[in-house]
Amino acid sequence: MVVLLISCGINTKEAYLKSFENFVIGIEQKKSFSSEELTSIKKKYLDFSETYYNKFENELSSNDEDLILELKTRYYAVMAKQGLKDVGSALKDLGEQASEFINDILE
Repeated sequence: MVVLLISCGINTKEAYLKSFENFVIGIEQKKSFSSEELTSIKKKYLDFSETYYNKFENELSSNDEDLILELKTRYYAVMAKQGLKDVGSALKDLGEQASEFINDILE
């Protein structure tokens, strides 16, 4: 997974921006995530949005800031879709349980 491959070698602003972009592209290409993957992804996102951002903040141009905002937005879009999938799955399970309960009562 891309998340594991980009954790090393972020010593320049350019490497930071490219790694952040590759991270977002990597999570956009995946259909779903395990809970362990989500934990790792959230940690890596915090590294990009806080740790590395603070490290290179003084070097960032307005175009760089725009790119970072775009990458953050794309990250949150992926996480929102994942959340909706989780809610949909929970609702499906709840519906199946309710159906089974109703069938048991009617029998």
